Amino acid sequence: MSQQMVVADLMDFAKLLKSSVAISKISGTVDTHATMLAEGRREIAHRIINFTTLDEAQIIEAIRILNEALNENV
Repeated sequence: MSQQMVVADLMDFAKLLKSSVAISKISGTVDTHATMLAEGRREIAHRIINFTTLDEAQIIEAIRILNEALNENV
């Protein structure tokens, strides 16, 4: 598996291309605990991505891979 695919998966898991605000399915209000969990995932993902050897173009390619995978699931 290439670094770009790993980074794309990490971005998806951490919801880097989406809002991290989580809405409760029960109350319809912001779920602060789930939102903070999502923010923690995002922070870790950013840190890991910063340690990769990918350059900017390769990270953009990882975003393209992720968007392509997300569009296939729609």
